[in-house]
Amino acid sequence: MALAILAGGAYYYRAKKTSTNPTVNSDSALTALAEKYPTLVESVKQVESEQAKMASDPTNIQYHFGLGMAWKGLADRVHDLKLPEYKDYYQKALDVYVDGINLTQRKNTILLINAGNMQKYMDNYETAEEYYKEAIAVSPGDASNYIVLTDLYENYLKKSEAEIIAVFEEGEKRVLNPTFLETYKKQYLGRIK
Repeated sequence: MALAILAGGAYYYRAKKTSTNPTVNSDSALTALAEKYPTLVESVKQVESEQAKMASDPTNIQYHFGLGMAWKGLADRVHDLKLPEYKDYYQKALDVYVDGINLTQRKNTILLINAGNMQKYMDNYETAEEYYKEAIAVSPGDASNYIVLTDLYENYLKKSEAEIIAVFEEGEKRVLNPTFLETYKKQYLGRIK
């Protein structure tokens, strides 16, 4: 009986959280943005379309990918127009990815990497690093996870050569075919010499 009450409470909390989640947005601000900047109309329509899908099934991970990418696309376009609210849209993408991360019990590396990317775009480099490291921990055999971390270290956190090489070497030990990482390491070494 207690389990049934807890399960019902968890379901209610999840439904309530989803219904008030900022990823499902009936905000007229998007309409106003599209009216003011006609070049954003398609991006706004994409967000609205993906929001409708998410509203129909908030537990569908594919909808998290779609809505997150739609918010990110809008953020990119707003950034290109040099409008200050671009970070708000990266934050909305991040919120969608974090919801998906929680739904997948932090086991989906694509969502983790995308969340890290949103943090990077908002200049939260240390938090991006945490997401990238978590993706490596979840899938240590995926060479691309090491690449995003070394890129962050080199271009944003300005880590030392030794710290960056250590990431490459860790990956080379853990991936099945290290050729991809070895190539990136050679390119990195060529850039710094």
